[in-house]
Amino acid sequence: MLGKWFPALAHESHRVDRIKKEQKFTIIVGNPPYAGISANNSERAVGLVEAYKFIAGKPLNERKHWLQDDYKKFIRFVEQSVNSTGQGIVGFITNHGFIDDPTARGMRWSLLETFNQIFAYDLHGSLKKRELCPDGSLDQNVFDIEPGVAISLMARTEATLRTRKHSDLWGTQDLKSKTLNSTSVRSTHWAELNPVAKFFLLIPADLSSGSEYEAGIPIQDMFLKSSVGCVTARDSLTIHLDSAAVWETVKRFAELGEEDAREEFALGKDARDWKVSNAQADIRRSGPSKKLITPVQYRPFDRRFTYYTGQSRGFIGQPQPKVMTQFLRGENRGIAVGRQGGAADTDEWNVVIGTTAFTEFNLFRSGGNTLFPLYLFPNKEEAALLKDGEKHLNIKSAILRLFQDICSEVQDQWTLGQNIFDYIYAILHSNQYRERFYEFLKRDFPRIPVPSTGSVFEELAKRGLELFELHSAGFSSEQVPIFSGAVGSVVEKVSWTGTTIWIDKPQTIGFEAVSESEWSFRIGGYQPLEKWLKDRQAKGGKNPRPGRKLTKDDIEHYQKMVVAIRETIRLMGEIDEVIEQHGGWPGAFVTEPIELDSERDDAQRREEFLHGKNRCFANPS
Repeated sequence: MLGKWFPALAHESHRVDRIKKEQKFTIIVGNPPYAGISANNSERAVGLVEAYKFIAGKPLNERKHWLQDDYKKFIRFVEQSVNSTGQGIVGFITNHGFIDDPTARGMRWSLLETFNQIFAYDLHGSLKKRELCPDGSLDQNVFDIEPGVAISLMARTEATLRTRKHSDLWGTQDLKSKTLNSTSVRSTHWAELNPVAKFFLLIPADLSSGSEYEAGIPIQDMFLKSSVGCVTARDSLTIHLDSAAVWETVKRFAELGEEDAREEFALGKDARDWKVSNAQADIRRSGPSKKLITPVQYRPFDRRFTYYTGQSRGFIGQPQPKVMTQFLRGENRGIAVGRQGGAADTDEWNVVIGTTAFTEFNLFRSGGNTLFPLYLFPNKEEAALLKDGEKHLNIKSAILRLFQDICSEVQDQWTLGQNIFDYIYAILHSNQYRERFYEFLKRDFPRIPVPSTGSVFEELAKRGLELFELHSAGFSSEQVPIFSGAVGSVVEKVSWTGTTIWIDKPQTIGFEAVSESEWSFRIGGYQPLEKWLKDRQAKGGKNPRPGRKLTKDDIEHYQKMVVAIRETIRLMGEIDEVIEQHGGWPGAFVTEPIELDSERDDAQRREEFLHGKNRCFANPS
């Protein structure tokens, strides 16, 4: 029986000998370091990943590429090595982010061009994403680290056949270790992949509704300015529940010596963007002044206070002043959106909230947020050219013209801009939209479908305005749940049973008449009704704290939160009904890509605004 294999084996042996004599080939295996803030910043190291900022020669046009992580540099180095020899095999275990991160799509495209065989084995285990197994059970990392990991097996050979495969491994650390030690590539179940533009994903995904989704306009292309939320770098020092606590903290922090302040406020070692000495200097240089204490949208329905100077690497590490100050110069409205919805939840998209204050970066559970303000206010230099209080829309001219053409009646541009803002907010709260396009929403900024008629636009804008008012400071206080305690009740232990949210261990004090759907409703990956109370409940461990004594304002705020969520659930249903009444999906919307009119660009519009030639964008008052 074995004799018939000998000729084939002999032929293969001769072929290998010939390759060893006549050709070079590369074999690289390893576990390169993961470091989002890399220390390898030489010109050569930084330049390694420059190619990953392009796809087929076209730039990705990303503000931040997040490509300087060391493991990505190592992968690029290995890719270059294999390209130089023409053949090679690579086996790495790395952070798993690159297999589906939208900013790494240029990296994936390059790897797909270089290697004709790619096996992506996602071991999951991300603490940052709080990953759970598909059945809801515990998912652990194979290492004791926060980011999830993946094994990448890649080969470049003379074969013309291209192979792209993916597999998942979920479970406990012990189960994963046993599985990896007892299986091979051949015995592992692999799913075939077909990575296509624009993401070139190395994971399975249902992209069948792609053409319909792509007909929408990326939200970031509708606004002139946007920014991620501010990064404090030291929340416990910089953000507090009330303005009085901020003021006392700022005064005390400024008067202490550097090391005394570090110890008293448990600030730890300095970081690149935040140093005790710089933070103290920023406060002293600015006063301190009570005028610089301002609200910040810290979490959904949880507005707190901070001290804001706008100085980078000062009291707040990354204050993002170009956008955050738009909420300090006058009354404003903003939509905060998460770019990667899948980072906050594994089964639904809900990373959006309206706000009238600027946002903290970790507003949502994971993945950050980008804030899109409705209005832009002049800075000090521009204000000298304008009347007091003048502002203009942060919506691009081409978008205004597009929606004006759709409207059933002519609207002044001030009203039109507000309606577009409200329409966007309504779309992002459509249950059907979230379900239909989940595979796209969980990977990148949302695209906004263009309404097919003025009627659907106006009806949705009405609901969007109602939703925004519920989610910002002005939500309704009618029909609030009954609080069975008294002012001063302490938040000891948060739980929900039946129809009551309890705040004490014996379950005698709580908020009554709260349904399960309201209690479990999620925004930004959080259950707001649970999150708000848990952030105020007693805590033990290394950093113990007493439970908060609820004030009259606390109780009223929480009661309004319950009503806001109740009404949100109702309005989300109404939004879906409006869409169904106007033709449903996709009938209520334009299904062909729209080429936006760019006859007059926004730089010209801003110049006209500043010099008084176009007041239709200014506050008519």
